Amino acid sequence: MSATWEEFGRLRITVGVITEVEDFSEARVPAYKLTIDFGPETGTKRSSAQLTHYATEDLLGRQVVCVLGFDPCSAARWCACWGSSPSGSRGSRPRCSCSAPTAPSTAWCS
Repeated sequence: MSATWEEFGRLRITVGVITEVEDFSEARVPAYKLTIDFGPETGTKRSSAQLTHYATEDLLGRQVVCVLGFDPCSAARWCACWGSSPSGSRGSRPRCSCSAPTAPSTAWCS
């Protein structure tokens, strides 16, 4: 499977800050419901993520790199609108690193 450059161009890889974390007990796989602030241009968005190897208090205030622009989909009747990865995550998980604090809504790659 591959994407065209036109399809890729419709996506936006953006920095956000996690402002709320809730357990997602309805999900088949352990996950959290996240609220992420993308700054004044985009506002806040909600999604889910399988980041349960982090404690909820460790995720609050953490920067994440998210891909915006996907069609909405649902997980256990919960809107999951983008992918996210905590900045600086390690191990077998994806690694996206902000070398310094980055303002929400900053385009990571455009």
